[in-house]
Amino acid sequence: MDSEVDHYVVLGLPSNEEGAKLCDRDITKAYKKKAIELHPDKRPHDLNAHQNFQKLMTSYEVLKDEESRKLFDEHLRVKRQKHNEGIATICAIFSNKETPNCMKFQPGSFFSYHLYDSPFIGRAQKT
Repeated sequence: MDSEVDHYVVLGLPSNEEGAKLCDRDITKAYKKKAIELHPDKRPHDLNAHQNFQKLMTSYEVLKDEESRKLFDEHLRVKRQKHNEGIATICAIFSNKETPNCMKFQPGSFFSYHLYDSPFIGRAQKT
């Protein structure tokens, strides 16, 4: 399974909890609509038409098979969870709260000292 491809997005469907609740009929309907739009015969001058259509067919195969779809939904859930944990870590690093195993960073303290409290500010002499 290609970890970078969101099969729901390829079919033009929502890629969240709402997408996971879609029935087979909704997935098939979305596939047929996209298949007409992306078919290589409809796009003779598009060099990527065959590749895009193949990607569409692969996404449909994953989502129409119940077991494959469950695995893909679990993959998306884990991916979102890791993404949210990463954001929480970044927020903790840049917040004013003490966080274990994270360096406390306050950009204001660095800039205020080096730009405003520096002994060299205001000392230039006119020549």
